[in-house]
Formats: sequence, structure tokens, C-alpha cells
Amino acid sequence: MAETIELRIKPELKIVLNAKSFEIVDIYDSQNSGFYYYSELKNVRIFKKRTNWLITGLILIVGLFTGFAVGRFKNQANLIFEMKNRRLKIRLFDTDFEKVKRVTELISIKKPTHNNGYN
Repeated sequence: MAETIELRIKPELKIVLNAKSFEIVDIYDSQNSGFYYYSELKNVRIFKKRTNWLITGLILIVGLFTGFAVGRFKNQANLIFEMKNRRLKIRLFDTDFEKVKRVTELISIKKPTHNNGYN
């Protein structure tokens, strides 16, 4: 039985977990949308939103010379799927991070153990 987890309403982002595959519906970036087999999955990871201190420092230095005050530069949160033949990067704005954690755990459980990312 398929389980659908809706991560975002607008633009729609949902993941449907099937027995041997999962489907990603990503309206924001349609290149991510499609059906993928757990057997093709090497790794799935969450990258939370965080400050990029290198870029922030460079912006502050430039701001000193130009007179523009600028805040911190933040990297966006992403969900990364490393497949055998491609890498999917899903932007996680306006999403429920508890659902994101849950979907990554469920996918990791269904992924064959021999797909450890180092094959």
C-alpha cells in the first residue's frame, strides 16, 4: 500500500512511498519529479538552512567599502537524493521538517542495505 507524505502545499511537494519505488512530485523544480527505485538509491540526506560564514564575511568586507549594510547570507535547506546515476536536490522552503525527517527515515528503511553510498 502506498503512503503519501505531503511536504509542501504551494508549490506542491510530495513523496509517495511504494513497495519497491518512490515517487517525487516537485512542482517548484519539475526535473526532480518522477519514479525512483529504492535499489537505485545510495543515500538520502537533509541539509538544514545555515549561515554561510565565508560568503557573509566577503559581503561584509565589500559592504565596508561600498557603504551598504548587508545581513548574513544563508544557504537554503535541501533534501538530497543520491542515486546511482544522478543527484536530486529538493529545496525545502515552507516545509514541515518533522515530515521531512520522517520521509527520510522511511526511505532509508526501505533502501537495500547494500546501497551504502560507496558502491
